[in-house]
Amino acid sequence: MVRELLSGKDPELSGRCSDFSAGRGLDSGPLKEALWYEYGIRPPIDTRQMWRDGKAEPEYDPSRPILRPLCPERVDTVLHSEKGEVVCRCPRTGEERPMAFQGFEAARGTLKYRCPAAAYDLDCKGRAACHRQAGCQAGEYGRQ
Repeated sequence: MVRELLSGKDPELSGRCSDFSAGRGLDSGPLKEALWYEYGIRPPIDTRQMWRDGKAEPEYDPSRPILRPLCPERVDTVLHSEKGEVVCRCPRTGEERPMAFQGFEAARGTLKYRCPAAAYDLDCKGRAACHRQAGCQAGEYGRQ
């Protein structure tokens, strides 16, 4: 599918592309992986909203994103939405803040985020509890 999308009317296009933008109808893991790993093309394709199970809950609020633990196997304060937003929830106050985006680490193929309290010098009443829950020694730089 990727070859057909990139070759089209201009087969030289794939050699010149660095980004491939498309509507959420083309959102798929295999397509995004092929674009990045086979062609070195960043795929900023909007994510389809597929988390239907949370939308059936009585407390569902369509104005707020559904959040799930980033690491479901442990109790943690770092959460993500179905659109890929990463937030932290203060273990003491319940306040949610977007994690501070720190860029893309190509060698590991991962996006990097940092604790917003540490990144923006914000007061977070649950910072120490957050570190204890995660079992980390984050220091002044904060959790990543």
